[in-house]
Amino acid sequence: MEELALEFGLPQSWIDENLKGIKRGVEAMKAGRVKPWEQVMQELNIENDEAGRGDFGH
Repeated sequence: MEELALEFGLPQSWIDENLKGIKRGVEAMKAGRVKPWEQVMQELNIENDEAGRGDFGH
């Protein structure tokens, strides 16, 4: 991944910062501190469905 970013001309500092963020995110998911992306998307779809029916929680 790092090599690909360098090929596209992204600065090393940008690559380092993003890799650090990705590693922290993976560690948080493994520790159960965050929800998997698929679960977040399912919850958003449920909310969108409710909003589409005019149910805004009022």
